[in-house]
This record gives sequence, C-alpha cells and structure tokens, in this order.
Amino acid sequence: MDNLIEVESKWEKRYFREREARRQAEKLLEEKSLALFEQNERLKNLTENLEKLVKQRTNELEEALENANQANLAKRDFFANISHELRTPLNGIIGMTHLLFDTNLNNIQKDFNHTILVSSEILLNLINDILDFSKIEAGKIELEQISFHLGETVYEILDVLSSKVNEKGLELYVEEGSGIPSNFIGDPIKLKQILINLASNAIKFTERGEVKIRLSLVSESEKTAEIKFEIIDTGIGISNEKISKLFSPFTQADASTNRKFGGTGLGLSISKKLVELMEGEIGIDSKPGCGSNFWFTAKFTKQDSSKVSYFENNPILINHEAHIFEENEGLAQTLKHHLDRWGISTQIHSKLEEIGSPQNSKNSLIFIGGVNESKLLETTNLQSILSNFEYSFFLSKEKSSKISSICRDLGFTQMLFKPTKFPYLFEELCAALRIEIHENQKEELSSPLTKLEGLENIRILLVEDNLINQKVGLAILNKMGCNAQVAGNGIIALQKMQEQEFDLIFMDYQMPELDGYETTIRIRNGHHGKSKPNIPIIAMTANAMKGDQEKCMEAGMNGFLSKPIIQKELQDTLQFWKKTIE
Repeated sequence: MDNLIEVESKWEKRYFREREARRQAEKLLEEKSLALFEQNERLKNLTENLEKLVKQRTNELEEALENANQANLAKRDFFANISHELRTPLNGIIGMTHLLFDTNLNNIQKDFNHTILVSSEILLNLINDILDFSKIEAGKIELEQISFHLGETVYEILDVLSSKVNEKGLELYVEEGSGIPSNFIGDPIKLKQILINLASNAIKFTERGEVKIRLSLVSESEKTAEIKFEIIDTGIGISNEKISKLFSPFTQADASTNRKFGGTGLGLSISKKLVELMEGEIGIDSKPGCGSNFWFTAKFTKQDSSKVSYFENNPILINHEAHIFEENEGLAQTLKHHLDRWGISTQIHSKLEEIGSPQNSKNSLIFIGGVNESKLLETTNLQSILSNFEYSFFLSKEKSSKISSICRDLGFTQMLFKPTKFPYLFEELCAALRIEIHENQKEELSSPLTKLEGLENIRILLVEDNLINQKVGLAILNKMGCNAQVAGNGIIALQKMQEQEFDLIFMDYQMPELDGYETTIRIRNGHHGKSKPNIPIIAMTANAMKGDQEKCMEAGMNGFLSKPIIQKELQDTLQFWKKTIE
C-alpha cells in the first residue's frame, strides 16, 4: 500500500512538473508570438514607410527629370536663337564680301576684303563649335572633307593675327620645311581654327621678339601625309607643373593669367579635340622665360600633286637678282626661300652698310626690313644704296602716312606690309616688275561669282524676312544668272505663288507671321498656286542646330543650306535642281 502511494505521488509530481513545463512553454510561445507579431507590425510599418519614401523619391525624380528635359529644351531653343541671330548678320557680311570681289578693287582693297572674309569664316566656325553644345558634349564634332591648299590655308590666318602682332611690334612669319605636299583633302577651317587658337595665345604672352609658324613633314604614304605644325614664340614661357592644366576646358596656366591677359582657356581644349579628330597629337615644350613651342600633328589625304599654286616654284623671275637686309634672321631666311623658288638669285646681308652694287642694276631688287623710322633717317648712305637697284622694297609693320612719306623721300619703290603673305608678295612683285601672271597660272584666293548657263529661264522664289539677307541673296542669285524674286514671309510667298509659277524655292526657316516650316506644309497640302505640287523647296536658314535639317525634311523640303551661304554649295544645289526641273 505504501508502495502504491509512493508511486502515485511520483506520477503526481511528474504530472505537475510536466504541466508546469507545458505552461512555461506555452507562455514562452505566446511571448515569442507576440514579439513576432510586433516585429511583423514594425516591418509592415517600415515597408509602408519605405514604399511611401520610394514613391516620393520617384515622383521627385520624375519631376527633376521633367525639369531637366524642359531645361534642355530651353537651352537648345536659346542656343538655336543665338545661333540664328549671329548667323544672320554673318550671312550679310560674307555675302557682301563675296560680291565685293566681283567689283573693281585694287590690290590693297582686295587684301582688306580678303581679311574680312577670312575673319568672318573663322567666326562662323567658332559659332558652329561653341554654340552647338550638343555636338561638343556628345563628342560629335565632324570634320569636313574638302580640297584645300596647305600653304594658302596657313597664310590666310596672318590676316586675322596681323593687327595684334603689329600693335605689339612683333614679327610673325611662316617657315615651310622641304618636301611638304601642297594639296590635300581635309577640313581647312578647323585647321585654321587650331592655328589661330595657338598663335593667338603665343601673341598674347609675347611682349617682344617673334612668333613663328613652322611646318614640317613627319611621314608620307601613297595616299596620306602627316604634317607637324609648330607655333614658336619668344614669350614668357610656362613651367612644367602648369603645362598639365593647359588643355582642360576653361583653364589657364594660373588664375592671374586670366586677369592680366583675358580669355577663357577654352581654345586649347577645343584645339585638342580637333587635333585628335585629325588623327594627331598636341603638346607643348616650354620653360619660364624661354618662350614656348606649341605643336600638333595632323594627317590629311593627299590630292593630285600635279596641281601647284601659282606662287609655288614659279621661276618666271629667273633673270632677277635680290639683296636682303632684315634684322630678323628667321624672316630673312624665309624671304630668301621664297625668292629662290621664284628663280631670283638672292643674298642676305647682316649689315645695311655692307650692301654693295648688284651685278646688273637692271632687274635688281633690294628688300630692307626690321628697321625703324629713326634708323632709316640715320643711315646716311641709304639713298645711295637704293639708287643702285631698279626696285627697292621696304618691309614695314606700320601703315602710317608718315613712314610712307619717309620711304618715298628716301627713294623706295614700294612698301610691303608685315606679316608677309607670300601669295600676295608674289603678285606684288610681278606687278611692280611688270611681269604678267597668266590666268591659267593664277588661282584667285577668292574667286568671283560665276554665271551658270541655263538658269535665266528658271524662276526662283527667295523667301526671306531679313532685308540684308534679301539683298545679299538676290545679288548672288542674279550674279549667277538666275531669274529670282523675293518674298518677306510665308504669307507673301503663298500670295506670289497664286499669281505666278515658280520652279524652285529657297525657304528661310524662322520668319514672322508664317515661318518656313508651316509654309512648306501648306504648299505640300495643296497651296502651291500655279506652281507644280512637287516644286523643289530648299531650306536656306541660320538655324543649324542638331535636328533642324530633319525637321525641314519632315515638313516636305528637299534640301538644306545653312547660313551663311557658301557659294560652292549654292552653285552645286542650283546645278542639281536645274537638271531635275528641265
């Protein structure tokens, strides 16, 4: 009995222990469940908060993206308008300059007019590259592939640089190495832009001495040639630690440079991109106080080597003798190089007083340069020296009436102005020596507008609101032999088309009342009047931003000419559509 009670007691204790354990387990499970529930609630709240935050951030991002798109559209419209406003007067300048070449100009006027033309074309190129940020940012600057003469292209930049060079009393000249081909296919405007950027910098940081542009042949194959261009100055120089900054956008060697000399530092960055497009390299060798040598290489496709410019290796002066006194040794050697190419037997003298009599006074020339006004007057035997020569030329940085009067009184035959442009020097020498350059030899630097046959019966409507561009456009078209009329906007154009038939339309894009885009759409939708429904419409506009050409084509136009109008492009367009119309 006692044993039974003892067993029952054990089972009872065990039962209570197990029940207590189950109760503790249930309590723990309840606590865990509660904790898990609370955790789930917190996770749920956190998830909801995260979803709200993501939604809020997404809305903010979409709003920011929309604002960015609107800002980009506004920026594009702004630059398009700026580009249009700048191109419109440039079209007038370039157009009128071309027309001036077709009038009776003397050599000095042609020189001035050519300077205006070259400067305008370079400014146009800067507008193309700087304002069209979409091309620069996307790395889509494209090079043209057109024929050009290397020597003439390089000498043209002297027109742009001469004013500042002469103002500072510097020498500026081009030194050409041997064996360099003359004729290439490439982008001469971009090449001039690089040279002007580098040469302008050299002039800016040079107070005395010279800036020399040196050309040399790096390598040559059957189809291409690699040319090295060096711009060497006697300026302030640059330290090694500052050279690394030079080709970064909006950067100059140091902050004080911008305050003292001006400029944004953008030119070197653009030049670097252009050089890379020309499969070349760019760099600088410089030391403080020892001047700088900015150099770059560029590769061009060679063109027909049989075509030689009239001022190259033209020995029509073979029976002449020349003596040179020029204080700048580099310029003296360059002058001798060109005179030798033209067949002139040439000597350089280190002292003015050492120049004796030529072997034959007939057909003899003397060049004197690097001499200031006071030294001219102090040279007691100068008149005696000049009297031994049939032709005497003074190389002058000044274009003042005073220096002209002094040279005339001393007996100089003629003044030649620095920096020396050897294509013009050849012409001036031939004119002074009364030697005729045959027209089949001579290549005009800026050829006059040529009249195209068969255009007199083609009726052209020029739709243009700007009065200057109307005048320029009609003058150019008339010079080419076209039968052209003008309409000041799209409404007037549609009225004229109701009254008479036209064969070809040049359509401006941005005009008041009715622009070129809407006018073209109306013509294509049946408002062509007496003209044929498929009349060719060529956009002729200063709007040259990315997408403008595509928009013109979508409206129903057949071609696109960007202002300022390039004569060759206009001639090619007229020739093409002349065949279609006929």
